Amino acid sequence: MEDFFKWIVAGFAGGAGIWLLIKSYIDKYAGAFLEEKGKNLATKQDIGDIAKIVESIKHENNLILEEVKGKHQMRLASIDKRLAVHQEAYTLWRDLLQSVHQKDKCGDMVIKCQEWWYKNCLYLDQNARQAFYEAYHAAFHYPDLWASREDRSVLDEYWAKITNAGKAIEEGTALPSIHIPEQDMPESEKGGQ
Repeated sequence: MEDFFKWIVAGFAGGAGIWLLIKSYIDKYAGAFLEEKGKNLATKQDIGDIAKIVESIKHENNLILEEVKGKHQMRLASIDKRLAVHQEAYTLWRDLLQSVHQKDKCGDMVIKCQEWWYKNCLYLDQNARQAFYEAYHAAFHYPDLWASREDRSVLDEYWAKITNAGKAIEEGTALPSIHIPEQDMPESEKGGQ
């Protein structure tokens, strides 16, 4: 029986030795493997979080892009109307300018301009809108100021408000020139060649 106990002790000692070898192997290789697996898991979680953030940003950008597209479409849809309204304002301004020295005709033109302005002012750009408004208000008072021989500086101030509207209306259209400078033309289209 003594041999039997020696065998058991030797088995335990051998098993403990094998266990230590396996444990050392696990600590050395499997520990690194498990550590790497842990890093990968953390990286996958980080990637998941990053993906959620990216999707959130994409969603916000799409909303902003749709809003910008909508505004741009509204602007494009109103271009023809805006150009037509600026042309009408310019025509009315010219008629107003020609009527300023005829009190009865001027009063009628001021009323016509005011009614038109109420119906169309939002289509004018901000400067043209303000200038047109100031022009017909100044035109309303100008004939009386002229008749009373008001101070020249006051007349000049009112006259400037009336005349400046034309330039503001023209600038409100912001149309590019259709003239092509000769230096930008192809050689075959330049004059004299």
